[in-house]
Amino acid sequence: MKIKPMYQHRWAELLIIALVISIISLLLNIENPAGIVIITSLASTALGLMVAPGAFTNSVRSVFLSYILALFVSVFTGWIYLQVFSGDVGLTSVVFFIKFLIMLSATLLLFGFFDVYHPPSIGAMLTYFIDHGFSDADLIIFVPICVIFLLATIKTYIYTRHSDQFKWADFRTNEFKRPEH
Repeated sequence: MKIKPMYQHRWAELLIIALVISIISLLLNIENPAGIVIITSLASTALGLMVAPGAFTNSVRSVFLSYILALFVSVFTGWIYLQVFSGDVGLTSVVFFIKFLIMLSATLLLFGFFDVYHPPSIGAMLTYFIDHGFSDADLIIFVPICVIFLLATIKTYIYTRHSDQFKWADFRTNEFKRPEH
């Protein structure tokens, strides 16, 4: 599908984004720096969905799988890190190297195996699970719920408001199909 920016209703769309992110902010612990990073990542996702809803990286399949797989890779890597270093997060060079490995492995997994990629997902998951050592395990539950809520709200708005470009009859094809190479 051709990428066509959605700017004709920008104030309504910004209001929808602000409302969705405000609701998500109520669920996540914003006193924790990780909660703030995840909220900003989801805000970036929401804006991307509004500006380029037809882009492959903004499809439901791509966004959801990217967040879930990045979450899995980060949790797994964080668990291994805590086992090896016994929770010592003061090893700055090791933390940076492990973050690099998380980004690399998540990107290779997303591109190579699942053929999906949504950049804000990597940043959100990357930040939290190494630096804070699972101090807020609720994020493992809340992030997927927030992503589903975000996708359902924004995609419903797009398919309803821009029905000339996005037909509900094409929803499954547009949102869940693997890209053609």
